[in-house]
Amino acid sequence: MINENVLKMVFPNANKIYESLMDKESKKLFALRLLFNLTSDWKYIKELISIIPDFSSLNIHPHIELATKCQEHVFKQKNLIIYGAGGWGKYLHSILSIGIKWSFFVIKTQSNKRRTIVVSP
Repeated sequence: MINENVLKMVFPNANKIYESLMDKESKKLFALRLLFNLTSDWKYIKELISIIPDFSSLNIHPHIELATKCQEHVFKQKNLIIYGAGGWGKYLHSILSIGIKWSFFVIKTQSNKRRTIVVSP
């Protein structure tokens, strides 16, 4: 788990939040999320999900596995394009944006042209 001294050094205000949490579970969830923010390592999100009661019913595990595989591949690339920047494209962008510079979003509909770069197929 996280060393409290590390919390105090890296995030002075985070320690105040951490100390204000009343139960062990809340502190663990907070620390896991903080570790993910520090490292961008999805293992902390996976652990966080595994300890949340009834979270498995949301069937999100396949999406996290897909995101992890995508990240491993994406970091090797230089020019990155998301094709189909609808809901899933936005989702991929949000979970894969840490340390990644996207070149383009390819959008098939005309209505989204004003909000982002559009490359027509």
